[in-house]
Amino acid sequence: MERSSSEMTPSHFDIEKGCVEFEHGLSSFQEKMTSENSDLATMSTVLELEVEEEKMTSENSNLDTMSSVLEVEEEESYILKVPRRLREINEKAYEPNVISVGPYHYRKPHLARMEDFKKWLFEKHVEKPHLSLDQFREAMKDLEGKTRKCYERPLPPDLKDDANFVDMMVYDGCFVVTLILADHRDFSELGRHFYNDTWYDLLLLENQLPFFVLLKLYSMINPNPGLRGHFNVLATSALEFFDKDPCSLPINTTSSRHLLDLVHTTFQTKEIQAKVVKKVPCCVPKNTSIKHLLRLVRTIFHPSETQAEEEKSSGKMPSATELEDAGIHLLGVPIQEKQKQEQWKECMFRITFDNGTKELKIPTLQVDDFTERLFRNYMAYEQFFPLNLPTYFVDYVVFMDDLINTSKDVELLRKSEIIDNC
Repeated sequence: MERSSSEMTPSHFDIEKGCVEFEHGLSSFQEKMTSENSDLATMSTVLELEVEEEKMTSENSNLDTMSSVLEVEEEESYILKVPRRLREINEKAYEPNVISVGPYHYRKPHLARMEDFKKWLFEKHVEKPHLSLDQFREAMKDLEGKTRKCYERPLPPDLKDDANFVDMMVYDGCFVVTLILADHRDFSELGRHFYNDTWYDLLLLENQLPFFVLLKLYSMINPNPGLRGHFNVLATSALEFFDKDPCSLPINTTSSRHLLDLVHTTFQTKEIQAKVVKKVPCCVPKNTSIKHLLRLVRTIFHPSETQAEEEKSSGKMPSATELEDAGIHLLGVPIQEKQKQEQWKECMFRITFDNGTKELKIPTLQVDDFTERLFRNYMAYEQFFPLNLPTYFVDYVVFMDDLINTSKDVELLRKSEIIDNC
């Protein structure tokens, strides 16, 4: 199903307005986390993300609608810059550490080292006697106009020159394709820290090339991908590179916008909805459609409220300790354990409640040095979703925010193995 540019991408005015509305509420969560538990200071920054209220209550999880996000429209700018209000909170979360991909961070001084490496890698692994640099340039010239339309203007002054823009497409694109498909021995020589930074840099919202560029370059490097086809091979390799299950990609996916979109899409499955175990428990009103994690716990805690009453209520979801006092047991479920049980399916958002045991099971959130960057960029990407699409990271962040009200909540979540500082 095709969508117009205006429908697929909310206006910048709407995005800025949404960010402003939530700045105060989310900054208060940062304060309570940092002041009451210094060990989880990292966690506080992860959960200070901006959201739009309308997106929290969106109830459309139709996979056919979600697949429209993957439809690449030539006239649409869909590799967008991070909204100003998000960037002001933590600019470094959106800036690449070691490598630029695409035009937004082109030739920034601290990324210069990798420019030489891109060219060396191209000469060693990509360029062949029958496949020259000029051939790649010619192929990218055919896609230059379409590629430029994918980005916000203005672009850096150097990229007004067509030759510079085409070379950027060739070297950046071949680097990404080679990294995804290679055995990584050449990359490991750069050092583990450098390699890890590159891994995360490729998932930044502003550090993307259109997937059709990567696909064209890959088809030149490997003209015979076999029965699976070029998209399937490249997309599968990319997901494996980012430690995602290739099987989690929605069925019949044949296109993607960029790498961040591809990885984010793995969260968009039918099973990623808050669900209740053992049919419909008595404490949840019959025929209640629970589409969001917030509503799940609110329904459990306030079983007598009607949907209309709930929507009118401005109260927060109960905190972790309040849930425990009400007889609800919070249990963390290690992601690795669930992966073994469910054949490596992504399960970060699979939160379940068993009415028989009164257990609310939440997959363990492992927090490390890179968690904030990932969450922020997923969230920034979701800011551009139309309002009828689910925003999983928005809902998850608000859910975790509401669970934590005091230091006792933090301690309970840690003891329950719901939060784990790596």
